[in-house]
Amino acid sequence: MDDGTGIVSSELNLDEFVDLEIETPDQLVRNVYRSIARGSNLDMDRVDDMVVNFMDGLRKEVNPLKLLSELKSNDEYTFTHTANVGILTMYLAEYVGFKAPHLKNIGVAATLHDIGKISTPEEILMKPGSLTTEERAVMENHTIKGAMYLMNIKGVTNLAVLAAMEHHIKFDGTGYPKLRQNWETNIVSQMISIADVFDALRTSRPYRDAMPQEKIEEILTKEKGTSFNPYLVDRFLELVRKPVE
Repeated sequence: MDDGTGIVSSELNLDEFVDLEIETPDQLVRNVYRSIARGSNLDMDRVDDMVVNFMDGLRKEVNPLKLLSELKSNDEYTFTHTANVGILTMYLAEYVGFKAPHLKNIGVAATLHDIGKISTPEEILMKPGSLTTEERAVMENHTIKGAMYLMNIKGVTNLAVLAAMEHHIKFDGTGYPKLRQNWETNIVSQMISIADVFDALRTSRPYRDAMPQEKIEEILTKEKGTSFNPYLVDRFLELVRKPVE
């Protein structure tokens, strides 16, 4: 404890810390998202701290796959997936040349990209089968809802708003939401899109099994120039193929 001099006493009771656990990336995201769902305002200081935690991993591992959280239960998917997309996007951003503080802003945008799903009904998010036309419309609306929510939060960058709105718009302009003709998506949204699909396909879901990485790489390669930015796909594949020690 502090003895008043600003120096921490060596007589520290370590038993106080025995039961403390370091939060994993998916737990950090879950706590932020659930606080919003309970009606609390988005705490950007907490989000910033969460992204700094992710950034620490960039300095420790050359392959982001080593840091990804595994899904423990289906109702945790949004949190686990969001954390993984944040990590993958930050790795890709650094790999293609982004530096701090841009890297931190990119991490925040990636971590908040699915914030609109907080208002999406659980029965739609967790549905094991195909969505109806009406359910699909509700699901797709999470991009607009997320962007509108973030626009009203102090301290949120325009980049985070764009990423929430654009991450399901494909490289060729198809996808959703439908924006004006010749709209060009931000490069960060394009990175998030790749990370989003990669992590979704590698994760087992109630309606399909997880895909092996080789199959996912085939899909990303096939969709270069249509769904995804070709340059970013090539860099991403280089990244996830690095040896995992």
